[in-house]
Amino acid sequence: RGFFSRRARGLVGGSAANGGRVVAYEFSGTERARGAVSPSSRYHVKKGGDKMGVILEEPKHKVLDPSPSLKTTVSNFTALDLLKAAAFTGAAVAVGYSTAPAGIKKQAVVTCATIGGTAGFFNAYQNSAGRLMGYFPNGQ
Repeated sequence: RGFFSRRARGLVGGSAANGGRVVAYEFSGTERARGAVSPSSRYHVKKGGDKMGVILEEPKHKVLDPSPSLKTTVSNFTALDLLKAAAFTGAAVAVGYSTAPAGIKKQAVVTCATIGGTAGFFNAYQNSAGRLMGYFPNGQ
C-alpha cells in the first residue's frame, strides 16, 4: 500500500447534511483506471459522528462547557469581545466610506458595516467559545 491506498487520509472539518463527518479518501491508480471512482467521490460522508469539526489539540485551561450552544456562547461575551466587534464594524464603515465613489457611498457604508459587524460577531463568538471549551484563558 502506497500513498494512494484506500485508507482514510484524515478528517476534513465541517458537518455534512445528514450530520455525519466528511472523510477524505485517496484511491489507488487501478481503481481510478477501472472507473470505479469518479473525481467527485474523493469525499465520502460517514454516517453518525460529531456534528462539528474535529479539534485535534487538548484544552490548556479549565473546560467550562465542552460543546457550548449558541445561547451559552453569546451570553459569555465579555466587554472586550463587544468592543472588538464594534471596532471591526467601525473600521469597515470607515473603509467603505473612504473608498466608495460619490454615487454609492450610502450603499457601500451599509454593505461594509454588515460585513464588519459579521466579522466582529464571528471573532467574539470564536473567543467566547474558546474560553468555554478551555482553549483560551477563561478567568476562572
